[in-house]
Amino acid sequence: MPPIYSYLTLAEPTRGEYKDRGSRFLALAVPVNDQRAIATSLEERRREHGKASHHAFAWRLGIGLDLYRTNDDGEPSGTAGKPILGQIDKWQLTQILVVVTRYFGGSLLGTSGLTEAYRAATAQALASGILVHKELQDLCLFDIPYAHFPRFEEAAHRYGLHIDQVAYDTLCHAAVFLPRRFQADLFSRFMADILTCREDTVIEAAAAAGLHWRKETPHP
Repeated sequence: MPPIYSYLTLAEPTRGEYKDRGSRFLALAVPVNDQRAIATSLEERRREHGKASHHAFAWRLGIGLDLYRTNDDGEPSGTAGKPILGQIDKWQLTQILVVVTRYFGGSLLGTSGLTEAYRAATAQALASGILVHKELQDLCLFDIPYAHFPRFEEAAHRYGLHIDQVAYDTLCHAAVFLPRRFQADLFSRFMADILTCREDTVIEAAAAAGLHWRKETPHP
């Protein structure tokens, strides 16, 4: 399997609506980074539509991970959460929550009618949204001797990297979010520029200079 450097998600929240025999299905699709954000969005949705009969939802998180959940919220099993997730997967999206709020119109729709309603509301929300490819990044922490820090800053600027924070004691400590594509293609050249050495001698030159780095929790 080739390496994964980016993922597809929504740029911002988007909405869709579907009506059938008096029932209204209001879909809200939201980009999210973790389960805490999902819980917050669901709580806000239930508070906003307190008189609705159902708030069915599905979400998917992670890249290359089978991390997802569906919830029918009282609808017949498999008629709500599953078709919502089906649309998320059809669009190949992740880091996303879709919740479909139903206002019951008095007529039963049957399992096929419900499945189509939740599918259609979700499809409309996703079709009306702006999709974006986001770069996968890792937080890299650098411990840099003072003598090399000016070249580190210059190289970071030249390669378009943002130094998130810097702390000082016996060394300079810098935190940088590095795109994984950059790490695969340009990291050795970046370090060679800082250490003024050949790319194939970066490890040895860094050890000799007392410059160290480590990758932290993947982001997002």
